[in-house]
Amino acid sequence: MKTVIFSHGDKGGVGKSTIAAVMVDMILERQGTCRVVDGDIKTSDIYNRYQNTDGVDASSLQLNYAGAATVALNNLSEVLDSCKDGEFIVVNCPAGAGDTLDELAGLLSEACELDETRMMATYALGTKEECAGALAESLGSGLMSHILTDNRMVLYPLMQGEKSSFPWETDPAKAKYEGKSGDIPALTPQFVMQAMEKTEGPLANAVGRDDLGLTRFARVSIKHWLSECKSALSPLLFP
Repeated sequence: MKTVIFSHGDKGGVGKSTIAAVMVDMILERQGTCRVVDGDIKTSDIYNRYQNTDGVDASSLQLNYAGAATVALNNLSEVLDSCKDGEFIVVNCPAGAGDTLDELAGLLSEACELDETRMMATYALGTKEECAGALAESLGSGLMSHILTDNRMVLYPLMQGEKSSFPWETDPAKAKYEGKSGDIPALTPQFVMQAMEKTEGPLANAVGRDDLGLTRFARVSIKHWLSECKSALSPLLFP
């Protein structure tokens, strides 16, 4: 069975690319190979990171295709159809991907069933009021509603602030949510995260780099941050 994992969140700047990268690293460590689809051809963070990485087959396509959602999902389906049994495919969703994925989630789910492809998703929360509403809509009738409860996870990217700063915490839809949840810890100071994000290949590469201008303390901090992130995501990826 193939597994496609969507790093979703609908809004920009909520940590989707970072979460996707951590999942790719985890899959590489476990499986040795991973397919990566970056859903934004203009700012292809994940594609640029992994395009030259051994074991990674990376591609980039536009998933928030305004007015042409069927074209976008047909392009994604071509990638999924080409994957082999047992492969993991991480899809990094762009801002606004909900307009495409949520609109046609039922068709996508049915196509995955025909191909015996397991669908999974993480949803990175934001601190703006509309972020909670977007998740509630996706859980109600969009992409998240078509993913089994054991295969979906709502994530709090704590680099944005304390848990109490996320409107999802007080949203009525949270009480009805069935699925997994986790915290993505903050990596501080901010320049350490910025330096890590500028590297190519697995995030752990930053730990052994002497040319990033980071102290050994900062590099050890990255190592422990990655360990915490992987612990948060393990119940979803490798329960």
